[in-house]
Parts: sequence; C-alpha cells; structure tokens
Amino acid sequence: IVHLGYKKAVHHHDAYHTDPLIYLAPDNQLLESVVVEGDYNPSEIQTISVEQLDQKLIDQTQASNFGDLVSEISGVSVISTGQNIMKPIIHGLHSNRVLVINNGVRHEFQNWGVEHAPEIDATGAGSLQVVKGAATVQYGPDALGGVILVNPELPELSSHWHGEVGVSGATNGRSVGGQLSLSKGWSHFAVGVNGGLVKQGDLSTPDYLLTNTGKEEYSFSFSTKYHRKNFNLEGYYSKFYQTLGILRGSVSGSLNDFQLAIDRVPPANTSSFSYTINNPKQQVSHDLLKIKSYWIWDHQDVEVQYAFQYNKRAEYDVRRTSLNSYPIIDLGLASHSLDVNHHYQVTDHVSTSGGIHFGYRDNNILPGTRTVPFLPNYDEFGLGIYSAGRLQRNNKVLEVGLRFDHQNTQIRGIDQFEKRYEGELNYSRLSGSVGGRFDISHSVQFSTNLGLGWRAPNIWELYSFGKHGVNIEYGLWRYQEVNGELSANQVLSQDEKNVIPEIGYKWINSLSGSTDLTSWELAGYINYLNGYIYGKPAGVTSTVNGVYPYFIYDQTNALLSGFDLTVRQQLGSAIRSELQSSYVNALDLTNEDTFVEIPPMSIKLKNTYQSAIKGLGSPEFFLSGKYTFRYWQQPRTISPREFQLSNTNVNETNFDFTDTPDGFFLLDLGVSGRFKKVEYFFRYNNVLNQKYRLNTDRLRYYSDQIGSNLKVSVKYQIN
Repeated sequence: IVHLGYKKAVHHHDAYHTDPLIYLAPDNQLLESVVVEGDYNPSEIQTISVEQLDQKLIDQTQASNFGDLVSEISGVSVISTGQNIMKPIIHGLHSNRVLVINNGVRHEFQNWGVEHAPEIDATGAGSLQVVKGAATVQYGPDALGGVILVNPELPELSSHWHGEVGVSGATNGRSVGGQLSLSKGWSHFAVGVNGGLVKQGDLSTPDYLLTNTGKEEYSFSFSTKYHRKNFNLEGYYSKFYQTLGILRGSVSGSLNDFQLAIDRVPPANTSSFSYTINNPKQQVSHDLLKIKSYWIWDHQDVEVQYAFQYNKRAEYDVRRTSLNSYPIIDLGLASHSLDVNHHYQVTDHVSTSGGIHFGYRDNNILPGTRTVPFLPNYDEFGLGIYSAGRLQRNNKVLEVGLRFDHQNTQIRGIDQFEKRYEGELNYSRLSGSVGGRFDISHSVQFSTNLGLGWRAPNIWELYSFGKHGVNIEYGLWRYQEVNGELSANQVLSQDEKNVIPEIGYKWINSLSGSTDLTSWELAGYINYLNGYIYGKPAGVTSTVNGVYPYFIYDQTNALLSGFDLTVRQQLGSAIRSELQSSYVNALDLTNEDTFVEIPPMSIKLKNTYQSAIKGLGSPEFFLSGKYTFRYWQQPRTISPREFQLSNTNVNETNFDFTDTPDGFFLLDLGVSGRFKKVEYFFRYNNVLNQKYRLNTDRLRYYSDQIGSNLKVSVKYQIN
C-alpha cells in the first residue's frame, strides 16, 4: 500500500481472516533547502522586452570585450573604432541613448563618440540583461534606446570558501589572461573578491597585421553583504584599467595619404607583430564605490543606494617631437548619485513603485595636454522623480509610469584663442509610458508598450572641438556657416543657434509563444525622434599632425523602425537550435535622407549538441553561422579626392567617404563542458578566415576586421 506522505506498507492476507484495518505511518522528510528559480525582469515596466545572458552563456561566448558580449543578444549590435573599442547599439541607437547599469549603478563615463567603450570587464559579469524599450521612467533620460544591466556574481550567505581560478588565451593577438574569484558566507555576513587581467598584442586580418592594436587591462572588485531579518546592507568596490592601441595606419600626413590609406592594402606603417602599444592609444581607468541598504516588511520594501565613481581618460595622438608623450585629451569625471526606491504590493492584483534620483557630475580637463581643450569643464546636477503602477489579473497586465527630470549644467571653457567662455543650461521635462500584456491563447502572449522619453543635448554634442581618435569633430555650438563655408572660429550660444532636447516616441510590440519543444518571440518597433542629434561626415581638414576626416554634429527629425526575431527549437534530447534575426530602418525625415553607421540586417543560426563523453563529462558542441547583409540605405559617397574638387555644400546632405561594405558570412564553432572540478571552453571564431568590414566601424576606411581566432579558457573550481 503506497500513499503520498506515508511510508509504504506491506500486508499478507488470505480469505480465511476478517478484513484488516491497516494504519499507515507518516513519512517525514527533513529538507536541507528549497531552491526556487525563475527569470527576473529588472524593469519596473514589465511590458518592455527584456532578454538575458546567464553565466554559462557568458563563459561560452568567450567575449574579448563588453561590446562583443552584449551583441550576442538579438537586436543588439556594436559600433566601434577598430577591434578593441566597441560600444553597444540597441535598435539603431548608441552612446548616451543606451544606459549601462553596472551592479545597480548608472555607469558614468565619457559616453560620447564612437571612440569610447564602457569600462566594464566582460569576464567578470555574472549575468547580463538588455531592456529594449524606452525605459526612461525608471532609469532616466539617458535610456531612449534601452538599458543594459550588468550584474557580477555576489557572495552568498551561509557558504564555505568557494570560487574559481582560470586562464585564457587566443591565437589572434596572442593574448593571455587570468581570472580569480573567491567568496565565503556566514549566517549574517558574506564577502567576495574577484580579479582578472589580459595582455594582447597586434591583431591580424586574413591578409595582414593590424599594427598597434594591442590591449592591456586588469580589473579588481571586492563585495560584502550584511543580513538581518528585515534588513540588508551591501558594499561594493571595483577598479578597471585598460590601455588600448588604435591602428597606426589610421593616421595620414596629407590629403593624398588619406586617399591612399582608404585604397591601400595593407594600411600604412604596418610592421611585424608586437605587444608594444604606441600612439595613437587610450589609457582609461574607472573606480566604483557603492553602498546599498534595503528594508523589507509587510507588502513593501525600500531601497537606499549611494554610489561614487571616478573615470579618468587620457587619449594620445601621433604628435611631433616631445609633444608625442602628452595626451591630446585628458579628462577626469567624478560622479555622485543617491537613489531611493519604494515598492508596495497594494492588493493581490495591484502594485506600485516609485523613487527619487539625485545625481552630480564634475568633469574637468586635466592640465598638460598642450592643445585646445576638446571639451569645457562642467558641473551637472540632475534630479529625477518617478512613479509606476501595475494591475495584474487573470494573465493580463496593465501598467503606467510617469517621471519628471530636471538637469542643470554649469560650463566653463577656453576656446582656441585662449578666450574664456561660460554658460548655463537648464532642461526639465516629463516622460512616461503605458503598456499591456495578455494571453492570446494558452501558448501565445502579446505585449505592447508606448513610451515617451527625452534627452538633453550633451556637452560634447554642443562644444566638442578638434582631434578625437581618428577624426576631427565639431559640436553644434563650435561651427557655423559663413558665406556657404563652415567656420569654427567662435563659440556660439543658445541664442545664436537654437538646440532643442531630443524627444522620442517609441512603440514596441512583442508576440511570443512556447510549447514543449519550441519558443519564439517577434518584436517590432517604431521610434520617432524629434530633434535627433547625430554626427555625420562633413569633409577633410588638415592639422599640424596630419589630414583627417572631420565630423560635425547636426540636428534633425528621425524615424527608426525594425524588428527582432528569436526562435529556439529542441530537436530531440541532445540537439537544440536557435535562430536570430534583426533589422533597423533609419530615415532622416527633415532632409529626406539616410544616416551613416547604421547596423545592417543580419541572420544567425546556432546549433548545439550535448553528449556524455568518457573523460570529458558532458561537453556541449556548437556550430554558429551568421550572415550580415550589405546596408542598402547608405547615403551617397564622396571620396576625399572628390570632396576636395567638388563645390558641394555637404552641410545640407548626408554622405560617407567610402561605399558601404559588402555582406559577409561568419562561421564559428566551439565546445564547452565540465569534468569534475575543471570547466573548459574552446571557441573558434571566423573559421573560414573571411575577409570583411563592418558598416558600424570608424576604421572601416583603413582596414578589414580580424581573421580566424581560436579562444581557449580553462577554469578550476575551488570548493
């Protein structure tokens, strides 16, 4: 006799005895723990699409930088300056329209221009989530395109000393690296440390070396947690440092050299392999200190968080004589933030959330560059208040959010004539969103969200002036047209050139479904941006250091639309397949034109097979193929030589210096697994050694992307 919750009973009986009365003894089991797992949506607005990479996928990706890691998610690509400097694009928007949240803190860095990548260690991420909507209600004005949330592995309570130590390497660039993590938890307290380092030499394309593309970086973090019944206190400190080389062949001495640099294979100044990083290069460090506490009681909780960050950036160019040892840009950004958030479960079906954000930034030009300051010094104060409500009943969700932000900026600068200028900017606006989610059937779900967001013009879009990376840039208030010619001899003001805040209206709809073996999601969006500020090629100019393309910032009305598609299929017990595709259509409505540096359409298919192999555990093999189409909306092409000879007023039209790159196919394969305490990862990128260029790479004028690359990582579990 067997009954759930009672011990099994066996009774022998025959027909000569009366019917028995049998008592069952309770079967009690003492459980050591119960673990509940689920997917956490970090956004207060639940109808916005969120996709995630967990620790296993992060390890399998073997990403060499943060941009590579984020681009594993459908609808996310990268914009770059060469092979080391990458930043994410979400639905065609990048830089200060994509907010990065690092361990719950807004990552404050020089988030302007294509030449700046977030200072985040890709190998130290425990999980990564991408919010694809205009998530300005919860996160503020810098989230017009979306939000990327990076969460490191934090220490756990009541755990013994455990962690891992690992080594990694790659053939392309001959890179070597190491990682170490350790943590321990007691009943009320836990502590953890994590660190890593990487050294990489010159990368190479299928045909030639890319001289001066080395990289050096190291990172360190320390975290603590203190817990009581209804109270938690967390502390966190991290430091990230890197030196990044920029392709030496991107520097030209004359207009003819610039044209030759575009046409030449290999690039100029190509030499033998080296780990040495010379000019041009970047040296960047980022420090983060965070203290967070939260209280939990009946149906509600309150979080209070303070964070301090210091970001130092020095950029070096190829300069004459002793000036070569001085940076042309040297900036220090100190940031303070205080956030208070409250969540309240009003009833079983109604919940609310709200909060207030205080932020202060102090950005200073550090002395010693011996050049015209690229940006002015500025102090910026920000205040944000938001509230959101959600009604959830019978698998239907309706939610609404509202936010108010005010931003005040004080500017102090020196122009090229050593004349001081000052300014004060004040911007205040409301933003909000409304959305819903419901089940069409037991396996198909539909969600929709309409968001209104905004963004104030940033200092670099207004005041940038001079050499930056491989280009010359002029902000909106650093140039004007005089007799049909561009002049940069005066610092303008709001009265002389009106610049309005960017206002975005984004509508995103998502249809998703799942069965026992299949899951899929199709998301389409339309994003209208009033007063969209963008950088565009404007010509070629000469400096004492060489000849460079120059870009100007302009303002227009833009319409971005597109879709993301993800399909996952389980093919038997050991094989699964995943299809990803994304497309962005970007239009300049004011000028009836298109933009440069928009990611083209792509299709990716990844097949995975897992099987037990003696001595290797249960390794997982994968084969991934991705085709990137040629971008067919490229504006017209004006080569440097044609530009010099033509009388075209390029300030009134968009153009590019070269034709858009051809489409290309990349094939990757790899294996990952665990045997006892050893985890291993092998990934072979660009197996076919394909030669290609990216439409969203500023160095596409000068060189191809890297060729085949075998990456290896081995980790030993400490427990």
